[in-house]
Amino acid sequence: MSTQFSTSILDKASQAAPIAHHLLPVHTSEMVLTCPKGLDQLKLQKAIEYIHQHLTDEISLGSIAAHLNMSRFHFCRLFKESMGVTPYQYLLQMRIEQAKHLLLKDNSRVAEVAVETGFADQSQLSRHFKRLVGISPKQFVQQSSNPATSC
Repeated sequence: MSTQFSTSILDKASQAAPIAHHLLPVHTSEMVLTCPKGLDQLKLQKAIEYIHQHLTDEISLGSIAAHLNMSRFHFCRLFKESMGVTPYQYLLQMRIEQAKHLLLKDNSRVAEVAVETGFADQSQLSRHFKRLVGISPKQFVQQSSNPATSC
């Protein structure tokens, strides 16, 4: 009976092969269009919007992933494939850009800007700022207010 059963499966598989051969290119091309490397456009847009809306909040990888109904690991991996940086690195970059804007716009103190951009304190802002921009926030303000000295 097992021989008859296995022959039956082989017969069905051989009958299905031409159908699969015909359908595979159609579904493969759809997959390429709808499943690019990384997050699909809608989820990526939702993730970025969520990060921007919560830029000054204590935001976690878990909260972003939960917003998209994804696991933290899966979201982090796909976000990095899409953006080239991890969600945390993207968040830091956006906070630093906001800090640069505030430092130049309002001539605010670094401590105030740190709080307004979601950093725990001035020290944390200064550390990340120097790592990403290459100079301290104070040097950034000085160079921006006197561009002739930056050459």
